[in-house]
Amino acid sequence: MIVQIEVSEEGLVKVSDPEWRGKKISLSLPDPEHPEFDRETDWEAIKGIVKKANTLDFPRRTHEEIIRDLHELRG
Repeated sequence: MIVQIEVSEEGLVKVSDPEWRGKKISLSLPDPEHPEFDRETDWEAIKGIVKKANTLDFPRRTHEEIIRDLHELRG
C-alpha cells in the first residue's frame, strides 16, 4: 500500500485518513541508493493494461467446472 503523508515543520506526520487516527504505524523509507523506489505509480498505464487484459479472449469456465477440475486434480 502506498500512503501519501505530509511532514509538518515540527516533524509530525500527517495522514488525511480517519482510519489511521490514533494508531501507531511503521514507515519504511526508500534507500537513497535505490532511486527506482522513488517513482510514483503510473495509474494511467495500469488502467491501460487492465483495459487490454479485459479485451483478451480467454475461455471462461463456471465455478462448477473449476471445482470439478480441482477435485479431479486431487484424485
